[in-house]
Amino acid sequence: MVAIVVIFICLVVAGAIKGYEYLNKKTYIAKIVDGEDTTSNFIRSETQNVITMLRDTESHTVQSHLNNILLSDGQQISYFTGDLNIFKKYSKLKFAPTDTEWETLRLVVRKVYNLK
Repeated sequence: MVAIVVIFICLVVAGAIKGYEYLNKKTYIAKIVDGEDTTSNFIRSETQNVITMLRDTESHTVQSHLNNILLSDGQQISYFTGDLNIFKKYSKLKFAPTDTEWETLRLVVRKVYNLK
């Protein structure tokens, strides 16, 4: 009986830790999308540079016929933000972003260009 209680307590603690980490990541993504400059382990400097270039709308070109944004350093990021897989497919970046970074980039493009 004691073993069952100990296992249950361990599962509750593990669930609480996972939930806290998930909430922390979502809060960080929301802060980045809203324009707050925060540092974290969720995104790398390459992604932060792309976000900075996206926020400076004067430094890049929107290619509406190709559905992408041509950044000043030659990288391309998709203008279509409806589906994450299509967003990844039409983005040509010089690095391989993580899933969290992809989601952050998609939301930043959506916020900067006021897309639905």
